[in-house]
Amino acid sequence: MSSEHVQHMDQQPFNLHVPPPLITATNEKFWQGAQEGRLLIQVCANCHSGIFYPREACPRCWGQNLDWRQASGDAVVRTYTEVWRPGHPAWAAAVPYWIALVTLEEGPTLTTQLLCPESVRPSLGARCSVRFTNVGDWTLPFFQLHPSETEIQP
Repeated sequence: MSSEHVQHMDQQPFNLHVPPPLITATNEKFWQGAQEGRLLIQVCANCHSGIFYPREACPRCWGQNLDWRQASGDAVVRTYTEVWRPGHPAWAAAVPYWIALVTLEEGPTLTTQLLCPESVRPSLGARCSVRFTNVGDWTLPFFQLHPSETEIQP
């Protein structure tokens, strides 16, 4: 992953006190990697599928020999929505914001917050990269549109 993909914001974008992620034995390495600015996914040793969200068995072949690998952090937007009513009251101060499904170069699709300039609406197929963002006490893997994808749209 190039250094341009691993960026911690110097200040918190939202001064929020959000509930923490649920850390388990299965996802602990993912959250540790995020704290270090690394996007980790699992890869099945049997069928070589990239896997996200962290789990104990491959969803493709049911193999249980899963390794952790650093993902490139590059992805494309598959779908998105603008959030005006957050699922938790702690996020109310951040509205509106974009939530997207992005597909990583390595194959897995994940749900993330999509960082866009205020005047830009995302588009399907837009290229984006991971941007680790401090929110409260947590470092979360948000994704940011590539500069070429941020032309102002009507």
